[in-house]
Amino acid sequence: MFRNTIIVLMMALSFAFVSNAQDGLKRPERESNARALRENVDSLQVLVDSLRDVIIINDSISAANLSAIAVLEEDMKKDSLRMAAILDSLRGEIVEQNAEIAYFQRYAGFLDTCMVKLANRWLYEKFDKEAVEEAISYFDWMYSSQLKSELSIVQRLLKDYEKSYKEFQSILKDAQDDIERESPFAVDGYRKRYLDRLAGMEYYRQYYNSDWSIRYLDRQIDDAIEILENHSDTKPADFEPLIDFNINF
Repeated sequence: MFRNTIIVLMMALSFAFVSNAQDGLKRPERESNARALRENVDSLQVLVDSLRDVIIINDSISAANLSAIAVLEEDMKKDSLRMAAILDSLRGEIVEQNAEIAYFQRYAGFLDTCMVKLANRWLYEKFDKEAVEEAISYFDWMYSSQLKSELSIVQRLLKDYEKSYKEFQSILKDAQDDIERESPFAVDGYRKRYLDRLAGMEYYRQYYNSDWSIRYLDRQIDDAIEILENHSDTKPADFEPLIDFNINF
């Protein structure tokens, strides 16, 4: 519509100019001017044709741009749908993973409890260096830092087991080798001396017969105390059943 209007206006102006010019001139002059006007008209026609080509090209570019925009919009819609599908898939995976994590956390809690029970069992057994060291290492495998902290007393007792056991064995050997053990004149002094040494043990002061203790060592101390309390000039104390001759000091 726009380009047609331009062409019509330009042609009308050209013809008007020719008509007006011819009215006031002689024939030769009119013919000369007519030729010039025809040339101008021809030039104008070339210009119009060029303008028409430009307009056609611009229309083509505009159409191509509109087509590209439509394609982009369609791609955006498709991308939006794909993104929505990906997000839905990710949400589903997150839900599944959270369920798996919750399951493994419960399972890890069960394993932690088993580890503590296995470690604690060696507090009921005669001291075995390798077994106790392995039990101590169980705490490094535990998942729950809270449970590990709450039951750290078990690990601490295991770490103290060797030192406490050796101190107790040292007292028994000293009591067994004491020359006053069989003296009828030193019964009370002998009994008191070794009862005091047992009571003075670091383990005895901190853990003996408490809620958390080395149960095996508690029983050994109980037996040693009973032997000392029954010590007399006719029945001297004998600690050989309690002495661990394999222990190295």
